[in-house]
Amino acid sequence: MMKKLGLITFSLALVVFLAVSVTAADYEVNEVKIDGITIDSGKTVYAETDSELEIEVFILYETGTKTYDDVKVKAWVGGYEYGDVEETTEPFTVEPGVSYRKVLKLALPDDMEGNADYKLHVQVYDSEEVADDYTYPLELRVQARRHSLKIQDVIIRPGSSVESGNPLFVTVRVENLGQKKEEDIRVSLSIPELGISARDYIDELTANEDADSAEDNEDEEDSASSDELYLRIPENTLPGTYTLNVNVDYNRGTDMVSTTKTITVVKPEEEVVAEEKPLVNFDSTSNTAAVGEEVAYKVTIANLNQESGIYSVEVDGESLFANSRIDPVFVVVPGKGSASINIYLTAKDSASAGQHPFVVKVLKSGELVREASLTLEVKEAEKPVSTQSYLVIGFIVLVVILIILGIAVLVGRGKAEEPRQYY
Repeated sequence: MMKKLGLITFSLALVVFLAVSVTAADYEVNEVKIDGITIDSGKTVYAETDSELEIEVFILYETGTKTYDDVKVKAWVGGYEYGDVEETTEPFTVEPGVSYRKVLKLALPDDMEGNADYKLHVQVYDSEEVADDYTYPLELRVQARRHSLKIQDVIIRPGSSVESGNPLFVTVRVENLGQKKEEDIRVSLSIPELGISARDYIDELTANEDADSAEDNEDEEDSASSDELYLRIPENTLPGTYTLNVNVDYNRGTDMVSTTKTITVVKPEEEVVAEEKPLVNFDSTSNTAAVGEEVAYKVTIANLNQESGIYSVEVDGESLFANSRIDPVFVVVPGKGSASINIYLTAKDSASAGQHPFVVKVLKSGELVREASLTLEVKEAEKPVSTQSYLVIGFIVLVVILIILGIAVLVGRGKAEEPRQYY
């Protein structure tokens, strides 16, 4: 008996302790308005998905002397599949005899389950009081909009950063969250600053929640992707950020949902291409000339680069045995093209017979690109025939002629003296 009495006494003491510890505040929620309409506790309020509720909370503090700091007003809706929908004011002070009005903007998600009842809770609390003591529950009837599409995703390939002159491929994913089936949905893309655009159509999307029980939507989808849309960034586009506009028109073009993406255009990476040396060909690396005779060496230059180049030729070491000239002095060789320069050498009188080497240098814009060794063979000069030699030769010829004539005369006389025979 004593134990039971002690237990009862302890329980009463605990209740008193809790009653002291958790005391109700003197201020209270006096009135709540949703979109300007006064709402009584327990009344059902109509709302649509993908809309914003303006909630006005009026707080009354008529009795009491205590000042409350860090008071907050919170509005929230429970039962949403993906978390609570809530909004909370900044802290403020509540003083005796003063009334307060606080406004909260509560956004209802577009994918809330339609035709369902939710509870809207309005709470006013501070750091000392328990929030649940001041809950102001309201019934909320949420319905899906008749026509409501949502852009689920915008997929950009190869990415949101692109070089000027390159293409972008964009796919837009669209979902129907409304009560009605949508047909001929137009998906449009544009970058106004660059003057480029593209568009495509999604044939149909069934209602997110089939409100028409007579309509069979089992084989239809409430979300779909557009075909891949092609946008080519102009080659002359300056580096920078540009806005990609994504528009989805539906309900016979009377409704539209939009979003934007940022596209960064960068300067194309310049390929570092090593300059290739030209191909140089000599029609001959050795020539033969007599003293005073001019011979030619033809130099053909093939430019392997895309850009044209100015080429020239220099000759070194030939002055010891020959005079030289170059024609033309320089040539402009186009990219992937060829041209020729001729080197002319004339053997000097003082040149000794035999092989004489010299060097030919091929230059591009004054810089050496090829060097080669060539030779000139100078022939030995023929000795001139003297006047005395000509006289001797002439005398010998004359003697030979006279001998031939003498023999002819003698033969003729011998035949004349032979006796005649008569028969």
